[in-house]
Amino acid sequence: MTNPPDILSLSIQWMPFLLAGLGMTLLLASGALVIGLVIGGVGATLKLRQNLFSRTLMEIYTTIVRSVPELIVVYYFYFGLNEGLKLLQWLPGAPSTFELPVLVVAFAALGFIAGALAIELFRTAYNAVPQSEITAARAFAMPGFMLFRRVLFPHILRYSLPGLGNIWIGLLKESSLISVMGVTELMRATTTASNSTGAPFVFYLLCTVFYLIVTLASGAVFAWLERRYQA
Repeated sequence: MTNPPDILSLSIQWMPFLLAGLGMTLLLASGALVIGLVIGGVGATLKLRQNLFSRTLMEIYTTIVRSVPELIVVYYFYFGLNEGLKLLQWLPGAPSTFELPVLVVAFAALGFIAGALAIELFRTAYNAVPQSEITAARAFAMPGFMLFRRVLFPHILRYSLPGLGNIWIGLLKESSLISVMGVTELMRATTTASNSTGAPFVFYLLCTVFYLIVTLASGAVFAWLERRYQA
């Protein structure tokens, strides 16, 4: 059994490594959230249109991503994306080797997952906007971009904030799946420290504390944003 002084010494010794892993987790979640919001905005617009093809395409995308484990999606990107890019080598003038960096694949995988959730979130938020306000804006011949900026966006943001908080917290946890790509985020850093020191309980407890701190802080930020935009 590890003595308390040894636990403290190990924690201090490995703390910079764990904090670097936490930083990578935050970076992965932040980048994926941005990608997911872009995908969500475009996808929700396509899904709300009357075009049957675009609506069906978005429906297939969201259904598949929400129905399968996130780890499968990560594996598809990890093993399939660069394999698919190898097909471009047959194009005239294409480089002989073309491979995306692991971090780019990681951002793409997590962003792809977040995008499916954001599409449904933004679509639901749009449908919750009072139609009377949209009708009134159009009656005053308000241009499309102005209608979006002054009427749609404030409502969509207000209705989306709780769901965005859930997507963000989900990305914090799902970033641990990226460890299968060899990226040293918090979970992989914890596993490395645990295996190297033979003190798994200590480091997984620290890992839990880090996740709790970040999640509680994120919840507080989103709660403040909700209060602010509901005022």
